[in-house]
Amino acid sequence: MDNFSLNIIETCESTNDELIKLGKQGANEGCSILSYQQTNGRGRKNKEWISPKGNIYLSTLLKPKTEKNHWSQISLVSGLSVMETLIQIGLNQELIKIKWPNDILINFKKVCGILIESFDNFVVVGIGININSHPKNIGTNLDCTDLNSFIQKKEYDLLAMTKLILQKLFLNYFEWSHYLLKPFLFKINTHLAFKNLNIIFKHNGTSNKGVLLEVDENGLLKVLCNKKVLKILSSDFSIIQKGDGNAFSH
Repeated sequence: MDNFSLNIIETCESTNDELIKLGKQGANEGCSILSYQQTNGRGRKNKEWISPKGNIYLSTLLKPKTEKNHWSQISLVSGLSVMETLIQIGLNQELIKIKWPNDILINFKKVCGILIESFDNFVVVGIGININSHPKNIGTNLDCTDLNSFIQKKEYDLLAMTKLILQKLFLNYFEWSHYLLKPFLFKINTHLAFKNLNIIFKHNGTSNKGVLLEVDENGLLKVLCNKKVLKILSSDFSIIQKGDGNAFSH
């Protein structure tokens, strides 16, 4: 039996906005919405998420029992779940990476973004995946791609894919509820984008150079900068670009 109930709609402004309304009305954990199109989709920091038909726009509602300071880790658990699903349906696992804290990359191009919005007693997880198309320019240093560029099919069953993602997400979420990130750290760090590479990044409004090391057990990103290891929260960090690309062993 599935741990979620999935509501399918043709179009809406934003699946996250729709689910936030339901959450505030007392909707149960597992309440989920799949829309085939969004007219006002958004990503982190209220950036526009371009949402034409043919892609997945999904939101699901969680009610974590863990301390609230751990809830930000759900972004990584969700990203890992999407990654595992894409590998399950045939994507070469050598091509896919988790860009901390909330993107999935194929060949270092963005294929999926995840938006976590937390409230007093629930969390809404928004997942947007480029399946059949992708925007040409999203106003960041990352190019975009879509799944169809790597696994070509005549037609994707978006509903079946969505159910696979939710099944994997809730399986991982319940394990996280008991053990937090510990069971997932090895796989997350194995697939961590830019790991052991020189990067140029912005932290607290200042540009720096460093080496991206790993994600720690609290979901923080460790970056070696000026011979010190920084532990970084997602809200005050962005990668501007890879540096010279030299690998770094530690």
